[in-house]
Amino acid sequence: MRLSIVIIAMMISVTTPAARAGDLDALDAILGHWISPDGNSRVVYESKFNGNWIDSQMWFKNGDEWKLVGQGGIYRHTSDRRIISTMRTIDMIGIELFETTISPKADGYEVSNVAFLPDGSKILTEEEWTFPLRGEWNYVVFKLEDDERKRWFQDGWVRAQ
Repeated sequence: MRLSIVIIAMMISVTTPAARAGDLDALDAILGHWISPDGNSRVVYESKFNGNWIDSQMWFKNGDEWKLVGQGGIYRHTSDRRIISTMRTIDMIGIELFETTISPKADGYEVSNVAFLPDGSKILTEEEWTFPLRGEWNYVVFKLEDDERKRWFQDGWVRAQ
């Protein structure tokens, strides 16, 4: 009986958020509110559950108002320890879901994306995220087609808060 209580207590202590606090510390650079240089889109990343989850939202400007177009979360996979992001789109024409793997690098992040389209097809991309100055986030997107990595576009975000 005592052994089973000890085993249960150990299992609870290993799986509680306090025991895994800061699991996504490697992503601290993206936390906060970011706005595109043209002012027409923004992303928001907020740490939750003792750093074990990051809420993510994407907004597009619609006239004078902001419209939520995507919402999801970032977490570390429990078995293979990859950092995973899933974002479900809301009224974003052409894309229904993003699934992403994020890998911290010395100078930023490497990101692998799968965008799922309404017809069931996919767009595969990779991104390179860098933070050259405080409050500045640049990214380059590469489209993966025909076994080639082709530079597709680049842009950035500026910290809003």
